[in-house]
Amino acid sequence: MTHRCCIVVLLCVGASGLCAQETNTSPHAHHMATSNMIDGAVHPERIPDSTAHRLFFLAHSVSPGASEDEKMRQNAHLRRIGLSEDDHKTLVLVLADFKVQYQAFMDRWNEAAMSALAKNQPFNATEFLRQRDALVQSTRNALASALTQDGYNLLRLHINAQKSKMKVNPGEAQ
Repeated sequence: MTHRCCIVVLLCVGASGLCAQETNTSPHAHHMATSNMIDGAVHPERIPDSTAHRLFFLAHSVSPGASEDEKMRQNAHLRRIGLSEDDHKTLVLVLADFKVQYQAFMDRWNEAAMSALAKNQPFNATEFLRQRDALVQSTRNALASALTQDGYNLLRLHINAQKSKMKVNPGEAQ
């Protein structure tokens, strides 16, 4: 399955590179592509909370079988939020559940993309993006009910502050 994921990523990257070459032969194509990105350092208000939460969850979640180094790195990042010990433990558990669900989601995404490719059909990501957004929202809801009110407020403030370090494709900011 990992091999398939790599193939899908390479195919997608290669296809986007070909499209970019065909549509823009300017030597400044890379600069133009990055200038279309929403830079959270300039416009953090243009990055939706759901996108910021998803990026935070992905950046700070580890698989249940993570190495001790990965767990230590995760704890170091999460300690910056200032949660109580109980809230910190709860956050780690909820993020682990998110990671498992997100990996299963990505497996389904890659399988559907490979199937469409094998049939020489376009891949319609609309339903998958809806499922991804629903997973992020359910994780946010789980955190809102599992953390203390103070803990949840600290987490939201931390994620909103992290927007200034994010760069997002305008298509992701919907």
